[in-house]
Amino acid sequence: MENQPTNRNSLNTIETNIKSSHSIRFYFNLILRNKVPIILSLVVGIIVSYFYAYSQEDIYSSASLMRLAKPKENVLEGKIFSDIEGELPERFINNEVEILKSFAIREKTARSIIDSFKVLKDKQSFALICMNRANCMEPKSVNQVASLLTGYIEIAQKRGLDIVSIKAESPSPQEAALIANCYAETYADYSLKFNRGHLTLNREFLEKQVQGKYDDLLKSEDRLTTFLRSQNIVELNAQANALINTMTSIETQHNGAAIDLQTSGRTVSEIKSELDKIDPKATDFIASKITDPYVAQLQQEIAKLEIQRDLVISGNEELLKDAKSLSSLNNKIADLKKNLDIKIEILKTGASANTPDGRRILESKLFDAQLLNDQSKIKERLLKDFKGKYEAQFNKMPEQTIEYANLERERKSDEKLYLMLLEKYQEALINEESQPNNVKIIDYGKTPKEKSKPNRFLIIMIGVLVGLSIGYGFALFRNILDVSVKSPEELENIGISLIGWVPTFMRISRNGSRNAPSEQELILSYNTDSAPAESFRTLRTRLQFSKLEPEPIKTILITSSIPREGKTIISANLAASFALSNKVLLLDCDFRKPRIHNIFNQKRYPGLCDFLFGTVGFEEIIRDTQFDNLSLITCGTIPTNPAELIASKHMQTFLNLVKPKFDYIIIDSPPLATVTDAELLSSYADGTVVVSLANKTRLDLLINTIETLNKINDSFIGVILNNFDYQATYGSYYKYYYYYYGSEKGKESGEKVTKAAKGTTKSSLKP
Repeated sequence: MENQPTNRNSLNTIETNIKSSHSIRFYFNLILRNKVPIILSLVVGIIVSYFYAYSQEDIYSSASLMRLAKPKENVLEGKIFSDIEGELPERFINNEVEILKSFAIREKTARSIIDSFKVLKDKQSFALICMNRANCMEPKSVNQVASLLTGYIEIAQKRGLDIVSIKAESPSPQEAALIANCYAETYADYSLKFNRGHLTLNREFLEKQVQGKYDDLLKSEDRLTTFLRSQNIVELNAQANALINTMTSIETQHNGAAIDLQTSGRTVSEIKSELDKIDPKATDFIASKITDPYVAQLQQEIAKLEIQRDLVISGNEELLKDAKSLSSLNNKIADLKKNLDIKIEILKTGASANTPDGRRILESKLFDAQLLNDQSKIKERLLKDFKGKYEAQFNKMPEQTIEYANLERERKSDEKLYLMLLEKYQEALINEESQPNNVKIIDYGKTPKEKSKPNRFLIIMIGVLVGLSIGYGFALFRNILDVSVKSPEELENIGISLIGWVPTFMRISRNGSRNAPSEQELILSYNTDSAPAESFRTLRTRLQFSKLEPEPIKTILITSSIPREGKTIISANLAASFALSNKVLLLDCDFRKPRIHNIFNQKRYPGLCDFLFGTVGFEEIIRDTQFDNLSLITCGTIPTNPAELIASKHMQTFLNLVKPKFDYIIIDSPPLATVTDAELLSSYADGTVVVSLANKTRLDLLINTIETLNKINDSFIGVILNNFDYQATYGSYYKYYYYYYGSEKGKESGEKVTKAAKGTTKSSLKP
């Protein structure tokens, strides 16, 4: 009892494996049946892919590698250990990749490539940028080269790394390396200029201011010299000098504050324009955070104290009375700046929380620039007030002294302002030059020695796969559209009883040549060892044991669904196989297109129809054949009413007459789907066999034929599949199978057929 589940599981596994093998065999058989179109498609695919592969030009590729980093502050302003960085966000690298693909970068690269082309001597090695490739002397235009780079440049990020590769392709290896390197250098230069952005603007602005103030200083010195010569004035008194020095210091600081205000204003505008491209609302948000009353108050106090400190340093007598004034001022300024830094850090942290890295950097720059701009405004306003106070005292001096003092003050002011601007310019220049680049070229493209494509082997392999796919797709499509019977398994899978199948056999003419007009279709008379001959002997055996109770089968009707399915050939060869050991009568009941007499080289009349009409006797219609035990009755005169003749009592009487005299009666009939003759004859037969032609008989017609026979009586035995190409479908297995049985079993039957072929005379049958 315990072994029953195990046995059941084993049976299920075997059934599953059989179904799987049937499914695999179906596709394999499909290939064998359609090997000609599949091979043709494969050959076409190979030929097309071969010519395509070898018609393509060799392409060389070269790649340069760049490492991307976060934009850094310059060396003077940067923090300690600023090189220690985390992983770059994916969005940042994606933005940089899109910038690399932009037309602006391609245009700059195109200019660089063209400039390099003009300098190089070996211009014939170029291909893409040449106006005339055959004689490469002039390059294409910048726009043409920039547009061309789109199809020959591949930009990609190394997975999981901050590395971006720029891969260039060209028919020329030198050109591929040049394009890759120029592209990388152009982007690195662009990135550096972009990072230096506001620093460059400040430097350029200060450079113009320095030049302008230098010219103003020269002019003020000339005016003072001219005045002194005209008025014969040597020097001013001590009080006037002190006042002039104080005013000069204040005016210099005021002018410096005004320039700082302009510089910081330009920086704020530049950063705002960049930030607006990312988020237009970000600038308003930062402005709301900066306008804090406490911050404004601290900036106001710091500005006042710094002005006082600068005046003390410049030698203002009023502020020098207190010896501790300078150190006290520095301490107060330091405390206020410390409080301001703490407050600003809190505001910056709150403003940049949950902000992407790219935006956070710009917001931090805007925060610092806006604070500097506000501080410059406060300082400029306070210095303007101080300047007005001292100008009131200055205007009380004598007129000649005032004019001299003005000229002296103007000269000193221009001199101090020039020196201050020169110092600021040098500082801005250092800041600009020390600003590091966030793009570093780590590997320049090398001149390739081997081509990168086309991969001709791969193209040909793809051609092979495409050819096979198209061929097999055609086979599948053809199989879907083809509703004909193709294999024995197809009949068995849908539940149709299959008696057996007859393989395709070559018809050979009597003179030994093939495809002659007169063909011999009775294979058992000339090739008894062949696979088709053995198949008929197998069919004979199966038919003999198809019905055992209550009475064995004796009268066998052979029909088909449509014409030209080989039922007459099957009838003749099947009758010959039965005649090897039994007395057999082959009866031609195809009263419309009879052919049995042609196969046995007999005359058609007199025949069965003549006997049924009573014009001849039985002895006149019965004929001997080359087989000992096989007798033949041909159709005879074709009647005008075949169906009525078959349904008549004379037909029943005739069959009752011949049944006792023979062991088996094989009846050849017309197709059932076209006329009703086969339906009438099936009522007289013990068993009915339907012949279907492989790859021709429609499955639906075959099913309708079987259903029609089942409605009449239960005489239907099964289907014989004719003209089945077993070698194309099953391969060598059945070939060896039939070879074995054909060489062993066929010897005995062959000897009998040989004796029958000698023309042994058969005794006449009497009614």
